Amino acid sequence: FQTNKQTFRSRIAKKTPNKLGYFVVFWTKDNANKNRPFTFDESCDKLIIAVIDESQKGLFIFPKDVLAKKNIIANKDKKGKMAMRIYPSWEYNLNQTAFKTQKWQLNYFIDLTGNVDKVLLNNLLN
Repeated sequence: FQTNKQTFRSRIAKKTPNKLGYFVVFWTKDNANKNRPFTFDESCDKLIIAVIDESQKGLFIFPKDVLAKKNIIANKDKKGKMAMRIYPSWEYNLNQTAFKTQKWQLNYFIDLTGNVDKVLLNNLLN
């Protein structure tokens, strides 16, 4: 969708039974109808990932330049990814790799479970 001259793509993350965190996919099809990662040029300005888990809910709002820097969307040097695991603030006891991932991801996360920080939400969307 598009609003205020920015484009957004949204996804819903799924809880996985055997691993902490949530899993989300995002890909497009190539000319041969095979799945492939998005490139920087075709990516929306922001990727919004919703996490809903019983009473807990939140949004990750990732700018595409961050996704490129983290090698999640493809560029001339990196293949990119078609999926990733995300770790909201309520995920604890993570292994070292997951904790490191959560640390950078939380800069783009807003917890919607209780009172919504409208200033943070506005900052993430703009």
